[in-house]
Amino acid sequence: RESDLLPSLSAVAAEYWDARLAKLRDVASAYQAYEDAKRQHGYLDYGDLLLLPVKLLRDPRHRDIRESYRQRYRHLFVDEYQDTNFSQRTLLMELLSPEARVVVIGDDDQSIYGWRGAVIRNILDFPHEPAITAAGATQKLLPMNSRPGPPTLDSTHPHIPRTASRTKHTPNTRAERNGCD
Repeated sequence: RESDLLPSLSAVAAEYWDARLAKLRDVASAYQAYEDAKRQHGYLDYGDLLLLPVKLLRDPRHRDIRESYRQRYRHLFVDEYQDTNFSQRTLLMELLSPEARVVVIGDDDQSIYGWRGAVIRNILDFPHEPAITAAGATQKLLPMNSRPGPPTLDSTHPHIPRTASRTKHTPNTRAERNGCD
């Protein structure tokens, strides 16, 4: 009977979630030990190298530091912007003064680092960022692709338009541009 199955299903679900929570507690404990060891030895990891400057630049007690960096770095250039994460984008936006000039280069069709935290929306939304529109920035599409040749692009082009959130452009190769195959 169905009513006889319910208590056993509840027990199985409870056992499953108890095991998952125990694993999560183990991960949290290991991460805390890692953070404690870093702090004890004065070490920083890659995440710290992004997070700590962002915290400093956003701290109202250190506006003078933010303004100093904004004055120092009036021209900013970021390559492979399609593979930036939230912290990298935030750091860039904190460094921008109203007078700054910024260039980001990237191709949303070549975004391959989502597994490590890259946010494709960074490049797609870039022209609409308040700090960018305030500076009067414009977007220039560079559809010429100098890496893969026509066979590679021919095999991928049918799939790329299926991606709803992308810059609408048709990449071509240097070989196509020069009339070569």
